[in-house]
Amino acid sequence: MTGAAVRLGKDFLKILSIGLACLATVAARGADFYVSPSGSDSAPGSRLAPWRTIQKAWDTALPGSTIILLPGVYTNAATTRRDGTSSASITLQGEPGAVVGKNLTLQNSHQRVAGLAFQRSKLIFLSTNANWDVVESNVFYNGKGCIGLNNDLPRPYSPVFGPAYDDIRFNVFSNAYGVHVVLNGGHHDVVESNLFTSTTGWDAMRVWGFNQVIRGNIFTNFTSNLTNSQHTDIIQTFGKNGNEASNILFGQNWVLNCKGTQLGNLEQDGVANICDWTFQNNVIANSHAQINIYIPRCNFYNNTFWRCNANLILQYKSKPWRKSPKTVETGTGNVLNNLFIDCGNPPANPKYGRYSGGRRIWADYNMLAGPGGSAKNIHESHGINGGNPRFVNPQALDFRLLPNSPARGRGIPIPGVTNDITGASRLGAPFGIGAFSYRPLSGPTFNTNH
Repeated sequence: MTGAAVRLGKDFLKILSIGLACLATVAARGADFYVSPSGSDSAPGSRLAPWRTIQKAWDTALPGSTIILLPGVYTNAATTRRDGTSSASITLQGEPGAVVGKNLTLQNSHQRVAGLAFQRSKLIFLSTNANWDVVESNVFYNGKGCIGLNNDLPRPYSPVFGPAYDDIRFNVFSNAYGVHVVLNGGHHDVVESNLFTSTTGWDAMRVWGFNQVIRGNIFTNFTSNLTNSQHTDIIQTFGKNGNEASNILFGQNWVLNCKGTQLGNLEQDGVANICDWTFQNNVIANSHAQINIYIPRCNFYNNTFWRCNANLILQYKSKPWRKSPKTVETGTGNVLNNLFIDCGNPPANPKYGRYSGGRRIWADYNMLAGPGGSAKNIHESHGINGGNPRFVNPQALDFRLLPNSPARGRGIPIPGVTNDITGASRLGAPFGIGAFSYRPLSGPTFNTNH
């Protein structure tokens, strides 16, 4: 992990600690029930006489209730029992030192889980009614998977029924020995501003459903497990379970120092409505970054790829699906306004560090360059082949553009891409290439906390 990446992680943890302190202050003012591993479920549930199990608290809690977990390890699984409301959620949150050691299940709406440490345990959204829930400012570590969003219908899941409109934010996922977050159906769920770190051989995310959003996260220090044949992806989907995965947005994320880890693998496996994915305004640096695309309409807009060591970064491919329905699955999409700088294995090879797909894709307005500004073996009508992009300080992960950058104003406006990775507007100025829109350097510096 580079020094700059370490600083990013420390800044994220500092913000998380401030958030936890704020949660503790709110809890002290408005707590309804208390739980402690040394308590008793026949007690009144006060701070001085707490309950013993989370299940007792969830059995009792009403809309607007706050359940406070006192320090200790909680070794009993629990499941929510009733819905909160849009103005009065049911909150489960922990004081420092509260550790959840067994799985917790959300099967109701308007629940909030905050400020807990999950050790070798996971949080499960289970039910078509697990909607409008918020999971924030928790730490998940050493778990066999961390969060799973599933409904309780037979497969293939129908995402129309949920879970839906759930928000997973400001959490830390570390050292999992299973997939960190699985959106296994549902719709309009958001995974935002989380830190995913330090995992060997397991994917960060697997995504199904429709209108799902993954934005503003940091993925760092993912590696492959060399003891088995399983490859590691930052994001993956496939159709073998029969589930839909359409209209998925992966935007404003940072993928850092993920060596030997693919950016992704997207396959239909006979499911026609695995399609329409968009990757925009992401920074992928010092990572393997290869993504295999076997789905239609997968688009890459205004991303910055720097020192990514895959032979080919974006690989749009075709393959036959020999089971029913028999078809040929082909990756198609647009590749516009991206920076591919010092990429490839080795980066000096002009054939490497770029995209592939031929006539299946529209690729233009990109800038590609190898070491020292060398050109790549590729032609675009409006692109830039070779040269120095003139970043502010790429070694410090500052990929803003200097005033004399050739990428300034050389892009094409794209509907829906109205902001850059920092949230700054792209409107009212010439459209540039890469994740950062140009603005004077006297303005605010970039950050990864949106």
